[in-house]
Amino acid sequence: MSFERMQRVITAALLPVAVLLSSDCGGPAEGSVLRDQVATVAAVPAAATSSGTAAVRLRRLWTGEEPDFWASSPSPDGRYVTEIDYTTGNLAVIDLRTGTLYPLTDKQSWLESNDLAGPSMFSPDGRRVVYAWYHDDGEKQYDEIRVLDFTVDAAGAPHGSHARIVHGAGPILAYDLYGWLSDDEVLTGITRPDKTTALASLSLSTDSVRVLKSFGWEGWRAVLSRDRRYVAYDQDRKSTRLNSS
Repeated sequence: MSFERMQRVITAALLPVAVLLSSDCGGPAEGSVLRDQVATVAAVPAAATSSGTAAVRLRRLWTGEEPDFWASSPSPDGRYVTEIDYTTGNLAVIDLRTGTLYPLTDKQSWLESNDLAGPSMFSPDGRRVVYAWYHDDGEKQYDEIRVLDFTVDAAGAPHGSHARIVHGAGPILAYDLYGWLSDDEVLTGITRPDKTTALASLSLSTDSVRVLKSFGWEGWRAVLSRDRRYVAYDQDRKSTRLNSS
């Protein structure tokens, strides 16, 4: 993902408007796969409330300048968090118990290419990771959506395998991920040939794209509800190019 696109995503997070949109994709309630769930907060001891029940306890999961967790996702069991390894461009995971960073893709170095992992998300069962991959072969640059199998070996080391491209170069470019609508569909942001964007459902098995909501050129963000029935998204109030699909 380019730095320009990074900036667009970060800016969109600051916009004030949030609206619920039904995606008509029902499913059983499972572990949340919302973005930015790993917070670097100070530990606060539990305290009794006036009703006698225990107050919420906040526990620090990570501290420090790196990594930044801007495009990350926690595993369903809360032990691992996906991350970008900026020393190579690889997709990686951090073991929150040990602090160890494990690459999931096999890029060797920046001398090999300018390819870079982007936003990523664990599947609800923790067995797969879907991720964006910024591809740069020196002549053309574009974003891909890929998926790989996630496993942990007997020694406790995470691995990624059987990576495949789900959505590559073409008239519609998928550039961001917001959640799993089903075992086969992910909620993604797309850019169309006229440079407008949309919130869409992308099939991991057929590469088919179903537009849920159309936007203009401006940045926006979205999150998926736990039951996978609703999408909350934000949009610039000043936009005059919004249209529904």
